Amino acid sequence: MIEVGAHSPWVSRLLQAQDHDVIVANPRKVRLIYESDRKNDRLDARMLARLGRVDVSLLAPVQHRSREVQADLALVRSRDALVAARTQLINSVRGMVKSMGGRLPRSTTAAFAGKVKLLIPAELKTALGPLVRCIQTLTEQVRGYDERVEQLADKKYPETRLLRQVKGIGPLIALTYVLTVEDPNRFQRSRQMGSFLGLRPRQCESGNSARSSAFPSAVTITSVGCWCKRRITF
Repeated sequence: MIEVGAHSPWVSRLLQAQDHDVIVANPRKVRLIYESDRKNDRLDARMLARLGRVDVSLLAPVQHRSREVQADLALVRSRDALVAARTQLINSVRGMVKSMGGRLPRSTTAAFAGKVKLLIPAELKTALGPLVRCIQTLTEQVRGYDERVEQLADKKYPETRLLRQVKGIGPLIALTYVLTVEDPNRFQRSRQMGSFLGLRPRQCESGNSARSSAFPSAVTITSVGCWCKRRITF
């Protein structure tokens, strides 16, 4: 038995290749471990073994993705990292120009660098010029990732075409959804798949009292795809 962590995917695959039965525990579901005031590796391992001996379901076992799917999902996450870096740079440029009394026009993220290149105040060009060039480079790299994502979706995961029939669903969201779920046969009903993604109300019952909270916001298929890309990390 091992806990979910940065190394648990490849470690679990390595142990399984040696004919071991591997159980990957979800530490967020084991309060006896993460809320303990006596926490160390030896005691954690002993508690995992005890819980596994009593009832494996108490460990909320996690099924890691295959090595191939994990590598494909890395493409999506790498793109996401570039987009986040580009957004941070754009916000920095806008903020520094605004602090000098200037204001840059509205623009799409992809067109930002080309649109503001000549609008940077003269006293800030030396400081912000390299940032604008970085933004332009990141935009080109993101565009390259978009092309690779579309090729991967079309050639390797043709099932994404069904999802793309829904308005607002493109190659990125469809591919992310397919890679996140990986094996839909694990779920007997579609509602179970929604619960797997975390789309279920909280429940608290005690005696005659029963409380439940609604979803944090209205959920559409598009928002589910965008949300699950950042939420599922196993």
